[in-house]
Amino acid sequence: MVAPKIVSSDAVEPHTSLKPPLMLAVLGAMQLGHGTVKEVVQAAKQVAAADWQPTSDVVVACLRDAIETGLIRDVSDGHGDDLRRLQMTEAGTQRLCEIVHASSPVAGPIGRACVAMRLCVLGTLLPHARMGCVASLRRDYEHELADLRRRCSRCPSRNPFVRIWMDHEIGRIEWELDWLDRFLDEVGGREAIA
Repeated sequence: MVAPKIVSSDAVEPHTSLKPPLMLAVLGAMQLGHGTVKEVVQAAKQVAAADWQPTSDVVVACLRDAIETGLIRDVSDGHGDDLRRLQMTEAGTQRLCEIVHASSPVAGPIGRACVAMRLCVLGTLLPHARMGCVASLRRDYEHELADLRRRCSRCPSRNPFVRIWMDHEIGRIEWELDWLDRFLDEVGGREAIA
């Protein structure tokens, strides 16, 4: 595998709508203890799993943006690009907190990857930030469920298979919302977001 480069001027620029999910993946990986370019790229791809696979070049472009904007600093000692040591700055920690608290889709490949990363970094956040993240996730699921129900009620199709699929999708979002509530009960935090 060719070593990814962070300083390449011809690196792929991430699409504007993908920057928050990519930044969440990059900063989340850093927060979870991954400190080299190679580790961050691998972690970002693993959390996304099969749903959304950002390419190494796109992740590296996001890393470059994070370095240029002061969210991450290069603390390497001359290693090759893929072994370059990176460290999250205070600004990076603040940006991660902003992203995990921000509203984002929970459906679709990128939405599911964002949910996965938001849940992965929960244990690294301070308790008040953790509950804020879970509260934000819960609102995102409630919004998605309301929107899906509204779209289903407006669907002109009378085909029973279309209705079965729509009911399935509603049931999936309801199940995930129930799972989040069980998670809250398990960590004793439901009253903190009420």
